[in-house]
Parts: sequence; C-alpha cells; structure tokens
Amino acid sequence: MRFLIPTLLALLPAVAPLAAQTKQDTAPPAATTGYGAWFGSIPDMVLSDPGIVLEGTTQGSPAAKAGLKKGDVIIAMDGGPVETLADMVAVLRAHAPGDTISVVFWRDADAKDHTVKVVLGSRPAR
Repeated sequence: MRFLIPTLLALLPAVAPLAAQTKQDTAPPAATTGYGAWFGSIPDMVLSDPGIVLEGTTQGSPAAKAGLKKGDVIIAMDGGPVETLADMVAVLRAHAPGDTISVVFWRDADAKDHTVKVVLGSRPAR
C-alpha cells in the first residue's frame, strides 16, 4: 500500500488529460438528418426488374413536388441509368441538398418516358 499511493499519484497527471477529453467526447451527438441529399421516394422493395418502381413518395418531398407517384418506374437519374436501389443511392450520395437533377421515369397510364427536374432536399429531422 505504501508504494501504491505514490504510483497512483505519479499516474494522475497522465490520466487527467484523458479524463477531460473523454468528458468532452461524451456530450450527446448533434441531431443528424442522414447523409447525402434527400429525394423522398418510397421504392417497392419486392420487384426486381431494372428500374425503381415507386410504392409512393413522402408527402412534401422533392419526389412528390416533382409529381412522381405510386407506380412510376424511375429508369434514369442525373443523366445515367438507374437499374437498382444501389444506383439510386449512388446518385443521391453524389449530390448535396439544393442540387437539381433530372429524373426519367415511365408511367403506366400513358406508357411513355417522362423527364422532370428535381431539387434535392435535406432529410427532415425525425
């Protein structure tokens, strides 16, 4: 015990900065709203044909404001083909909120391609 107390006291200056640093790092993280730009589509996760079939859009989202709706099939975004959800995610990660991209989609009602401009947004806080 006689040697333990001086040893602990000798280590205290080395441990104190770590304790202070840890205390600062334990503050609650800032609210986050996700990464990349927000499009606001609700993809159909079952269908596997090339393209993204929409199950719907989030109310007030960039996709909804552009007029996209349930049943539309997104086939291109930002000038490139979109065959999978991974393709869509790559496009959204490459852009920031406020960027404008073109979205080409097919609508069953009239069986032709449509192109709309979409201003990407920030993910809303939950």
